[in-house]
Amino acid sequence: MQVQYIYYRKEDGFMLHCDILIKNARILRPNMTVATDQTIVISNSEIVKISDSVSTSEYEADTIIDN
Repeated sequence: MQVQYIYYRKEDGFMLHCDILIKNARILRPNMTVATDQTIVISNSEIVKISDSVSTSEYEADTIIDN
């Protein structure tokens, strides 16, 4: 799997580009526990990152979904 990022210049530095950024999502883990307030980053039709520590200021998204 190869993911390509496009960088945008902002005042405070570079930002990663993604197609879709889903904020405040709930994730069902393999052990059947639920993780809340997760951020999902999708680029080129693939999930690139799932994390509770992704700062939305890191990414410039074409579409932002806030659950």
